[in-house]
Amino acid sequence: LNEDEWVHVNELLEIRAADAQDFCRAIMDRYQVSYVFLTRGSAGCLAMDQHGGCRSEPGIAVEVADPVGAGDAFTAAAITAILEGWPLSETARFANRTGALIASYPGAMPQVAEAVAALIADVRGEG
Repeated sequence: LNEDEWVHVNELLEIRAADAQDFCRAIMDRYQVSYVFLTRGSAGCLAMDQHGGCRSEPGIAVEVADPVGAGDAFTAAAITAILEGWPLSETARFANRTGALIASYPGAMPQVAEAVAALIADVRGEG
């Protein structure tokens, strides 16, 4: 979900959370999900996991060429990191940076394989 959507979902599902963090925790508790991510555009993201982890990852300053696909790239990066068993902090950082990277390129499917590989190495401390 993004920063605007959680407010509407909060109302539709009658969760009555006071803020985004309470909303994410309520979603985790009600639906027994392992992770919840809330994207905040240039302000970064909020990530929570079933173990009580909570990470507020700051935004990445980029010149936005085209935001199409940035949310999908964020989600794909988060899923990849989760499946690889990365800690929540690295998962949030990688997803956030991947979304920002995609937003900095024009078009919905830019060729960024090398840039993403460099992001992985940097986030994992291998670069």
